[in-house]
Amino acid sequence: MKKRVISFLLSAMMVLSMAGVISLSQTVETKAAIAFLYNKANEGKILNKKSYTYIYVGGKRINLDYSIGGKTSSVKGKWESSNPNAITVNKYGVCQAVGNGAAVVSFTYMSNGEMITIACAMKSLTRASAVDLSATDRTFAGKMEPHDAVQFTASTAPVASAVKINPNITSTYKVYYSLYADEACTQAASDQIAAVSADGLVTANAEGTVWLKAIAKNTKNATKYNVESDPVKIVIAANMTITQTGARSILAVSPADVITGVKLFDASGNAMQQSSLSVTPDGLQATFTATRDLVGTYTVEVTTASGTSTETITCEAAKITEVVVPSPMASMGVDGSNGLVATLNFKLYDQFGNDVTTNIAYPADSCTALWNGTTFARITSQGVVTIPLTSEQYKQGFTSNIVITYAGQSPAVSTEVQVMISGPSAIQKLEIAGVYRYDSATQSYTKVLDQSTNLLTKGSVITDFGSSAVINTWPNAYYLLVRASDQYGKNITEAGVNSNTVAVSITGTAGLALDTVLINGSEVYQSINPVTINGEAFLTYPMRAATLTEGNINIVVTANGQLSQISQVIASAGAAGKFTVTGSATVGIENQPIEYTLLDTAGKSVTKYEEVLSLCGLSDPNKTGLVMIPKNIMQTRSLKDANTSSIFWWAKNQTTGTAVLYFTPTAETLVSGSTYLTQSYEKVITFPGTDKEQLSILTINAASN
Repeated sequence: MKKRVISFLLSAMMVLSMAGVISLSQTVETKAAIAFLYNKANEGKILNKKSYTYIYVGGKRINLDYSIGGKTSSVKGKWESSNPNAITVNKYGVCQAVGNGAAVVSFTYMSNGEMITIACAMKSLTRASAVDLSATDRTFAGKMEPHDAVQFTASTAPVASAVKINPNITSTYKVYYSLYADEACTQAASDQIAAVSADGLVTANAEGTVWLKAIAKNTKNATKYNVESDPVKIVIAANMTITQTGARSILAVSPADVITGVKLFDASGNAMQQSSLSVTPDGLQATFTATRDLVGTYTVEVTTASGTSTETITCEAAKITEVVVPSPMASMGVDGSNGLVATLNFKLYDQFGNDVTTNIAYPADSCTALWNGTTFARITSQGVVTIPLTSEQYKQGFTSNIVITYAGQSPAVSTEVQVMISGPSAIQKLEIAGVYRYDSATQSYTKVLDQSTNLLTKGSVITDFGSSAVINTWPNAYYLLVRASDQYGKNITEAGVNSNTVAVSITGTAGLALDTVLINGSEVYQSINPVTINGEAFLTYPMRAATLTEGNINIVVTANGQLSQISQVIASAGAAGKFTVTGSATVGIENQPIEYTLLDTAGKSVTKYEEVLSLCGLSDPNKTGLVMIPKNIMQTRSLKDANTSSIFWWAKNQTTGTAVLYFTPTAETLVSGSTYLTQSYEKVITFPGTDKEQLSILTINAASN
């Protein structure tokens, strides 16, 4: 084949020369015109820079050759690649793909004193050996509901031969998604059931079952070397789904109707009393919290506008599944009875992802820590290990392994990490978080006092914590919470700094005071077991039982030269607080808030979400940022039907932290027959039947189409 190509070229040049058109000694352009590159495996095709020649990482090499005036050898020149990170070429013209990308491969030579370069464009690609398909939402369990959308993503693994050449190589194959009506993936699924976008977003349209598959290809119409993922089965059903989020909570979801009620029954059919129920403003998700741990089989009954549906759920007890050491730094110190020590923090997590370090009991043998393979360290408090050190180990930078084991269940759970001894911790940052009230019914903490917040008035009853340094969950007790961290940024409760180094003082005439604990026969102020809110542990100082009077409060906390201070005035309760709707609502526009004014008993405007809930006697124990307002706090009377009431919600603005008021109107307010009213009104009654009762008129406008 090669001889025929060369003969053809020589014949062509002879014809052109005889016609007096060109000769080999003419211009550089002429020389270039009769010189070109070609692939030895395909000699009949001339390669150029206008179209790519493809080469694969880990695939066959391409052996280039030149034809210069009919010559295919004995021309001295240099082979070169413009992008050797993608394609390399040796002195014989052999090209190899080493990375994804494009390059111009050229051969440069001299002819009659002229430098001439002939070149071709090449692109290197990497084939895929496998494609993995999964949902980006980790809670996806193969079930969707009509109108749900789940994002899927596919990752491709490069062929092994490519990885040998370039360990960091990735496949250049594109991924295409398809939905099928059968598990064998031979029949396309109907768009009426579900659809998938080019980027893998699956939208459920109606009940049914489909299978999703991802196919990795070099091009859309490629039929060779394609790689397919395992199909993912997706069941689309309109019934509710329930997910257990903890020992006491379950999550009920119904995307088709607005939830109006949730009930929970045990295996014997007995209804369980709920401690809280929060529903999102759209009414499509309800969080139910029971009064005791949910362990066993239960029936969840959800009532919506279209009726009542039930589903059985099996709940498991919370158990420790992971021991985590947040920081591998152990701070040096001196313990009066144990000499040279270092303190290290650890955390315990249950199977629901909750940090339960401070929530579990610590029998003598439930937690152990083995240091340096031979020495048992002491678990001095919940989540803190005290490591005894030898004089050799008592220096910054010393490293060794520690094994922390929780054996309070079977099987035991442990972790082994390498720990470095760091310098002694000292309090570097100090801040009073505020005074908080513990609500035993909802197991939550609400801030009642800091520099900008004051929900305490004359007559406020402060309940103490039971005078035990072990108990900090006494019903409705009050605590001063202090945030402190060391020079390494570690929380002091985690760094092992003795809380006695923090000096706390509460003075004033209002009657707020610190409680004490009995230590060796003496009453002393002491931080008890830390309170954890939103994953953050605070130094915790209980308040002494009292009924507040008018006066002032001064709280001062100092440590290691740091100071934090709060000054507040406790005023008379005075006139009743006011809760007034001051704006109107437009129905049909998503997230349309209603303007309102909420004043505390001192006449001060309250807008922060947590403070608003506290003033209304509400709570958000699961931190959903959404709480339904009970009818004993706010209700409406429509002009058409006085026996109905719209539903109101508090929602937390995640940017400003303020409480936003929303509502779901009654059908009687909005609809006359089947026609939306242009405008209607409702009488809004806040705190009905009490001395705080207020009346407002809410104007409701139908959204224009």
